[in-house]
Amino acid sequence: ENAENQRALATSGAIGRLANLFERALALSESVAPASDDQVVSQTLVEASAILRSVIDDKRRLQQFLSVDIVGLLSRTIASFPDHAELCFNCVRVLSKLSMASKGRAAIRPGP
Repeated sequence: ENAENQRALATSGAIGRLANLFERALALSESVAPASDDQVVSQTLVEASAILRSVIDDKRRLQQFLSVDIVGLLSRTIASFPDHAELCFNCVRVLSKLSMASKGRAAIRPGP
């Protein structure tokens, strides 16, 4: 059942939609949003990163992750919420799974 859910998420465009959610949430957190909004944003990103973490288990989905620059989004998330341990942990777990493939490591490696 879990594998079916992951497949459904991946084939329905959920990875791109979650990337869009990260973009919007990061933009909101970088704006002049009140601290209470920041807590809502960070908790939303915790949930979204948990979904990403579960969907990336299948290496066939790697290209979907790379095509939406998930590495950049997760890096920005960690930089924007350095004190939110659960969110940073989820982001690092996704990056860790990406690093298992050479294309994932290439995306993580800083440019020249």
